[in-house]
Amino acid sequence: MNFAIRDDDVSYWTNPSDLESVYSGIWEKGFVVSFSVIPFAVKAVFSGEKDKFYQEENEKPIGENKELVKYLKDKISEGAASITLHGYSHQYKFSAGRRYPLFYPTLENLKKHLNGTGRGKMTCYGEYKWKPYEQLRSETMKGEKYLEDIFGKKISVFVPPGNAISGDGLRPVSECGLNLSGTMRIIKFNREIDFYSLKNWTLKLFWRLLYHRVYPYVMNYGDHRELCAYDLINRKTIDELKSEFLFCFKKNAPFVLAVHHWELLKNPPLLETFKEFLEFVFTFKDVSFKDLNSLYGG
Repeated sequence: MNFAIRDDDVSYWTNPSDLESVYSGIWEKGFVVSFSVIPFAVKAVFSGEKDKFYQEENEKPIGENKELVKYLKDKISEGAASITLHGYSHQYKFSAGRRYPLFYPTLENLKKHLNGTGRGKMTCYGEYKWKPYEQLRSETMKGEKYLEDIFGKKISVFVPPGNAISGDGLRPVSECGLNLSGTMRIIKFNREIDFYSLKNWTLKLFWRLLYHRVYPYVMNYGDHRELCAYDLINRKTIDELKSEFLFCFKKNAPFVLAVHHWELLKNPPLLETFKEFLEFVFTFKDVSFKDLNSLYGG
C-alpha cells in the first residue's frame, strides 16, 4: 500500500527550524512529507485555541521568506518533500449562527463579538466556504501559478483550508486542474449532480453502511479526483489511528495522514502519538512512502 504524510499550513510565517524539529528523524526513515502551502497567508494568532484565535489582515507571500523557500526546495530536490496548494490566504470568518453575519476574527472583532459568551458557541468558516466563486477562481489561479513559479514544480493537489469546501469552492479547484485531498460528508451533497458524483456518493454510502468507514480509494469525478485523509487531532488515540491504517492496509488502499506541524509542537503528547504511529507504520514491509501528488493516478 501507499502511505503519505500531509502537513497543512506552511506559509510565510513558518520557521524552517520548526519543520526540522518535527521531521528530521522521520525523513531519515524514508517518509515523504507533502506540505500544504498557503501562498499569501495572513498571520494567525493562538491557532488551535478557538476562544483566543484571531488573524491579522495583511497578506504575506511565502516567497518573501527566502530561508523557508530554500529549505523546502532543498527537501523537494532530496525527494523528501512535495508541495500542494492550501487555499490562498487561509482567512477565516466566524458567525454566531445562520441568522448572524459573518465577521473576520481580527483582534478587534474578537473583543467586539465575544460579549462574554465565549468563541466556542460560534461557527468557523474556511475561506473556500465563504468566498464567492469569482474571487476563488481568481485567487486559486493566482496561488497555483505563484507556487509553481516559486518552487519550479507543477501543483496538482488542493487541500481546503479548515478541510472545508463548498460547491462554489470546488468549481475553481477543478477548473484549475487540481485534485482534492479530503472528501465531502455523506449527509452534505455539494457536488454537481452527474454520473460521477452519484456513483461516488453511492460508493461512500455503501462503505459507511458496510464497514462504518470512509471510502478509502481515489474517486474519479471526471474533471478532478478526490482522496480522503485521516486527521491526527488531539482527541484521536493511537489505537484509533492504527485501526484506520490496518483497515486500509488490508484493503490495499492508500493512507494519507494529515497533521499540522505547529499543533504537534504545541502539544507534546500529540507529537509522541505521531511518532509512535509512524514507528508502527515503519514495521510494515509492504508499505511504500509516497508524496501526496503521486497517489491520484492518471
